Amino acid sequence: MKKCLPLLAVALLLVAISPVAAIPVHGTFNGVVTGVNGSGAAYPIGTPVTGSYGYDPDLLDGNQTTYNDPSVFFFINIGGQPFAYYLPLLSGLSFSVDANGMPVFGGASGVWDLYISGNFLGLRTGPGSSFYINSQVTYDAPTVPDAGTASFLMGIALASVVVARRFIR
Repeated sequence: MKKCLPLLAVALLLVAISPVAAIPVHGTFNGVVTGVNGSGAAYPIGTPVTGSYGYDPDLLDGNQTTYNDPSVFFFINIGGQPFAYYLPLLSGLSFSVDANGMPVFGGASGVWDLYISGNFLGLRTGPGSSFYINSQVTYDAPTVPDAGTASFLMGIALASVVVARRFIR
């Protein structure tokens, strides 16, 4: 058993420092409607706009979400009611993120077209309608767990235990 202990320690160390599966980033935003154009606009200026978004940071292409990332989403509520949701395969959703992981540019198309530009969200109905909603939102910084660092430190701790056990008897 004592001969197997170093091999077991090496195996545990390799597992501990191996790449860990990414944890998807989820964030939220809130703001208000700042403008409405067109007929049928039922949302007065000042109506609350809230929502959430998500993506897998390991699947970013540069700083942009991709169509390969099944965890990408963008949900919007207006006036406390679900308004629109966007997924990459259903609406061609893609957006770029800044250094803090918050959307800064992008969009999607479908029944409602989505335009993201910094803290500005624009929504426009699809063909045959002239209904536009503009809103100003503030993103809450998403929490991005740092699983890689934790695994690396755990590996160092395990290696230290093995070394200490071998030389301190």
